Amino acid sequence: MSSPPTPQRAGARISRAEISRHGEELRDAPDATEAASALLEEKIQLIDTRMAELATLRADLEVRVGTGYPLHATD
Repeated sequence: MSSPPTPQRAGARISRAEISRHGEELRDAPDATEAASALLEEKIQLIDTRMAELATLRADLEVRVGTGYPLHATD
């Protein structure tokens, strides 16, 4: 059984400095719930972008399977 997904495994790396900075921002925010939701929306957009990039890469690789020389796409 595989481990559950994490932001790091999904390519949305979050550094300790970023966590610390966001923790301070959330603590000082007038509405911590709204600030946390905005942060999560940013991460969702980052993950969506990464997923689209990976889908493009996958499609490109899939075209190359069985070509005999997978470094060149077939036309």
